[in-house]
Amino acid sequence: MEKEKPNNINSALTTCQQVPNLLSSFVDTFVDFSVSGGLFLPNYQNTPHSNAPVDNQNYENALKTRYPTPPSRLVAIGDLHGDLEKSKEALRLANLINNSGDWTGGSTTVVQIGDVLDRGGDEIKILYFLERLRRQAARAGGEVITMNGNHEIMNVCRDFRCVSKSGLEEFRVWAEWYRVGQVMKTLCEGLENPKNIFEGIPKSLCRVNYNDDEAFVEGIRARIAALRPSGPISARFLSKNATVLVIGDSVFVHGGLKPEHVYYGLEKINEDVRDWINGLGENYTLKHFAKKKDAVVWMRDFSDDSKRKCDCSALEFLLNTIPGARRMIMGHTIQKNGINGACENRAIRIDVGMSKGCGNRLPEEGRAWVVDSGTRIKTSGSEGLGVWVVELPMLHPEKFVKLGIDHHKGVLCYGPPGTGKTPLAKAVANRTDACFIQVIGSELVQRYIGMGAKMVRELFQMAHSKKACIKFFD
Repeated sequence: MEKEKPNNINSALTTCQQVPNLLSSFVDTFVDFSVSGGLFLPNYQNTPHSNAPVDNQNYENALKTRYPTPPSRLVAIGDLHGDLEKSKEALRLANLINNSGDWTGGSTTVVQIGDVLDRGGDEIKILYFLERLRRQAARAGGEVITMNGNHEIMNVCRDFRCVSKSGLEEFRVWAEWYRVGQVMKTLCEGLENPKNIFEGIPKSLCRVNYNDDEAFVEGIRARIAALRPSGPISARFLSKNATVLVIGDSVFVHGGLKPEHVYYGLEKINEDVRDWINGLGENYTLKHFAKKKDAVVWMRDFSDDSKRKCDCSALEFLLNTIPGARRMIMGHTIQKNGINGACENRAIRIDVGMSKGCGNRLPEEGRAWVVDSGTRIKTSGSEGLGVWVVELPMLHPEKFVKLGIDHHKGVLCYGPPGTGKTPLAKAVANRTDACFIQVIGSELVQRYIGMGAKMVRELFQMAHSKKACIKFFD
């Protein structure tokens, strides 16, 4: 009769059985750290708030289209196009990260509206950076939602017409590290042999001729391997992106929507794009709603600011097909005059061409759009809002008339942090349909000499063009 093994032996055997998985996890973390610019991705476990995913697997399978209850603060970020530093500037401008790049947005929900890929050399780094922020935000009660733009669809389709040479180099280096990880895994018994990511991709590309630059060709091959359907990068990052999103009364889409898109089903569009990116084959959405000129990621009917105005009646009809929708927020089309709204702010256009590959404009020119609905600002719940100081000119304008001075028309909200100055200003902006521009004081002084003054001048010029406007200096 065989004797039972002591508990310590059973424990040791269990530990040994876990070695392959532990090694695989270590290798994945090592490769992630090497290709992301030195980032560690936190896990999702033990998130403190009820709406956060409870584990990584549940999160991986989650793809929401509608968020009926709007968050306390909603921020939209436009096209990033491979420029990591400008991406961080935009997020800092919206008070979402600190100087170390860590999440400081609390319960804020931020939507990045697509086009992370192309035109720059930090595409993979941005994907990892947004993923880390997504996990940090979930722990803090916030949320980071990423979307697909036309450039994500193009790259999965092997359309590399807008790829930069630095972008190809980033993918070439990624492939080298990825293969190092695969070799490390083959050294451990108990792990399946990894799949060759270059399977089916020829070593010589007959349609590529770049002065016989081997690194260039390898960059193309690596990009195909990473981003084709079910590729390591496309499946891991892009398949988790929404293509259409409804949060409260705001509709988010990279290009735009038409009634036929809504009738087909916004959830169905998201599912079809996800399934295609995961390698399940093309479907109706891909053929009709993702690749054509009037596709949800391609159309410009409501975002082209070269026209004096978009078709407001068509937009109104479209929004009425989506219950509760009041506005549509879009990227895709660069706005020469900064973030703007059309049709009484029913169409919000937020792509300002910030990245180096798209004009290299400053985030201060309107890189982030803060969406706040007045129904979510409860003044009675904020300490200090019962009493606020009103400037003398507002109470006694006659005193200024006697002196021949044009009296100012403004309100000074005074008080220490946490007394509700910002919510009050946002509530006023919302109830009066005014443009709300928030300026962080540190952004004005932590600049080269003359930059802060230049930013203030440009701010007031922009505000003057967007009457009525509330300028909030924090």
